[in-house]
Amino acid sequence: MKRIVLLFFIFVLVLSITGCAITTRFNPADVAMEVIEESVTPLGLTVCVSNNTKIDIYGGIADDFLIEKLENDKWSPLEETRDRTNNTETYIFQGNRELNIYWSEIYGSLAPGTYRISKCFYTYPVDTTRSSNEGFILTAEFIIE
Repeated sequence: MKRIVLLFFIFVLVLSITGCAITTRFNPADVAMEVIEESVTPLGLTVCVSNNTKIDIYGGIADDFLIEKLENDKWSPLEETRDRTNNTETYIFQGNRELNIYWSEIYGSLAPGTYRISKCFYTYPVDTTRSSNEGFILTAEFIIE
């Protein structure tokens, strides 16, 4: 009996030293981005980002995205016709969030075709002490008619 009590106290001591909190692992597969179809125009669109993790994600600045066009079964990045603005709006969230994205200042008006948008996200808070943060890219396709 003394041995069982002693083992129990050692177990509790080990838990208290190592920490018994449950840690949440981030899985980028639990985050998705979809275009809201009725929002698509030649000048911009709205996407819905679904963060189904229990960890905040950070979406950088609003102008932090890339547009590619599908040509001959290959995705080709569009040429930027103007400089990006210094838009400082950031996105930090869990759950669902709609993001309005306007590319007219960067790419101009898009011609009819099939496109995709790519945007980089990070876990939050961003760890500036590490050489590479847990970044991941979300993409979503859309059509300009």
